[in-house]
Amino acid sequence: MASKEINRNPIIANPKSWLSWDFIITFSGREISELDLVSFSKEGSFTVNHYKYKVSREGLFTGDFLLESYNKIVAKANKPSAFRKRFIIKALDQEFELCRQSFLGKSYVIKKNGKTIGSIKTMGFFSYKTLIDISIDMPVPIKIFIFWLVLIMWRRRKKSNNS
Repeated sequence: MASKEINRNPIIANPKSWLSWDFIITFSGREISELDLVSFSKEGSFTVNHYKYKVSREGLFTGDFLLESYNKIVAKANKPSAFRKRFIIKALDQEFELCRQSFLGKSYVIKKNGKTIGSIKTMGFFSYKTLIDISIDMPVPIKIFIFWLVLIMWRRRKKSNNS
């Protein structure tokens, strides 16, 4: 069963406060990073093992979404359609797909070659505490980048629901 395969080394992302889009990232009960997002922007930064990373979008409304470290692109993602909750991610000389699991939910799945290899989902209905559960051996910074892409979708949805 796919869900049993995925449950190997989940990462937990906890919002820093009730109204915050900044997160404390933990693995096996210890803090490994903090994802800090720039307010009203699609930019942010985090550090893993003393390496600094930046997440951003190439353009204001168009262009790829980037994960950079010391001015080198580590991963990139594009959104093939403005109307679908889906990204194509290129990292580690591989291609992954990130898409919403269901129309109404906040859960997303990560696929490689059409096969589900992980998920990102909130741990409660009203909470943004998040389980990042990807089964393949993927570096933590790329997992955080994929989580950031999900955060962009959640922020857009919340903003559209509030307007």
